[in-house]
Amino acid sequence: MLPAKFYAGSLAHSNGLFYTMNEKKFNPAVADHARKLIGEFFRDRRIKLNISQADLGTMSNTKQALISKFENGKANITINTFLALCGCLRIKPNFETADLNEVPGFGKVGLN
Repeated sequence: MLPAKFYAGSLAHSNGLFYTMNEKKFNPAVADHARKLIGEFFRDRRIKLNISQADLGTMSNTKQALISKFENGKANITINTFLALCGCLRIKPNFETADLNEVPGFGKVGLN
């Protein structure tokens, strides 16, 4: 499970990187932050299993360069690649629904 929730409201910073919840607009910085955390999680798991990026690439039919970029939060990957990496690293994706008033990437929103 990831160490943080990726909601605009919970990731608000004084430097203005994230929108306020009142603006109700998606801020790409939220996705950038999530991508970095997810990449770190996959890298840590790969290292724990003592698998090189090259070997993981062979196992998952993914280029080593893409794995490197993904682990460093610099690349988006397809769902097929994501699932292949999960399988190779024995990671079980866990998707969880958000509160009805809390939309991932948007923060708290009124549904009225």
